Amino acid sequence: MSGECAPELAPVRAEFLALYAENRERGSQLAVALASGRVALDLAGGRDADVASHHDKLTLLFSSTKVVESLVVAMLADRGLLDLDAPLQRYVPEFHSSLVAVSDVMRYRAGAACPDRALYPHEAMEMLSDPLKTRDFVVNHLSREFDPKRPRRMYYHPFTRGLIVSVLVHAVAGVTTDEFVQRHVVAPLREKHRSSGKLVEFHVGCPPDKQGRVVESEPHRSLLKTGAQIALHRLGVVDWLLRPADEAARKAFHWDWLHASEADAMLRIAKPRGSHRRALKFIRGVRLGTHNLANSRDFRALPLSSSCGVSNAVSMALILAELAAGGGVLLSPNGFAKAMEVDGPTMDGFARQPFTITAAGWCTDIVPEDHRGDLWVGWCGAGGSVSCFSPKLRAAMCYLPSRLDERVFYPNGFRMAEAVAAALGGAQHQVAKL
Repeated sequence: MSGECAPELAPVRAEFLALYAENRERGSQLAVALASGRVALDLAGGRDADVASHHDKLTLLFSSTKVVESLVVAMLADRGLLDLDAPLQRYVPEFHSSLVAVSDVMRYRAGAACPDRALYPHEAMEMLSDPLKTRDFVVNHLSREFDPKRPRRMYYHPFTRGLIVSVLVHAVAGVTTDEFVQRHVVAPLREKHRSSGKLVEFHVGCPPDKQGRVVESEPHRSLLKTGAQIALHRLGVVDWLLRPADEAARKAFHWDWLHASEADAMLRIAKPRGSHRRALKFIRGVRLGTHNLANSRDFRALPLSSSCGVSNAVSMALILAELAAGGGVLLSPNGFAKAMEVDGPTMDGFARQPFTITAAGWCTDIVPEDHRGDLWVGWCGAGGSVSCFSPKLRAAMCYLPSRLDERVFYPNGFRMAEAVAAALGGAQHQVAKL
């Protein structure tokens, strides 16, 4: 284990190490950056040399990429190139509904959650590498899940939000999303942190010369164990066992066990013709399992801003620390305030739970209510990554594991978020001791 830790975050380091002592992790990175730009914690390591996540390693972020995707949209709006309240058709006239605003896209209300057909990685790369082909795919191959006259039902767009954002960025800025990020996010932050020796790295799609630095991922649990837990949930056994337990016991239990909502979600995803399965089935020809996607060079090379960002924990923390500062060097105060506007929680038809999404697309329900103290804004990524910022704490954190889990609830990352909040004085209760 290596890294740096400010004295005030010593309890966070202890919780990070506890994940290994309790056999809950094999390799991971954790970073915390303050709004001032100071890196207060930067840890990396693992139990075994072959799975250790070193500081120079990169990780596929999956949906944690969406925090930067949302930042790009917020920056375009802040510069007057994009109006979050304007209809998407102002920028993509061929889009199927005139009622969908840009903010509806970012809040997963575009009615374009499911592609009409899945693509092989080489087909997806060909489509994403040509802005005109990407636009054609968005217009002609995203299914009309909802009535175009009533499109604002929230239904999580796992991959397709990134396709639409790619079209928007090219339409108003004339560049790809990654080109915008390199010029207007990475470059200024590298300059800002040059004297500290912290090198900010972030790519939408892993470049060929970076592939060898991506950490190798492994599965957290077997399909048999997951199936057994789903079966016990469906039989009502878990609810019966938890009925006499207090809230603390329930929370401790769910660090290891699926929530009932997770079990139901997995069953919906398993349905061959279900909308959940189609929403996730954008890429075909890769073996099942989040770890297999993470280990696929073809998949992680896709320039898809919803799911194929590649970075490390300290880079993500430094990027999000600008948002913890109210915009920092990336957004004006007014631009940040506009990007953070919310219109209340909405029940998501994919996750079957309410989410509050800002106009630019950050989730304010990033950590479950009983573990967060209403502090964190950001996103989680399939497998277990958690990337979030807190204007209240004036801090940002990123947790990246190498042992990936097929869950919606990410206990290791949420445990770190709670530990950071407690250490910085913002948590309402102490970290659960297991």
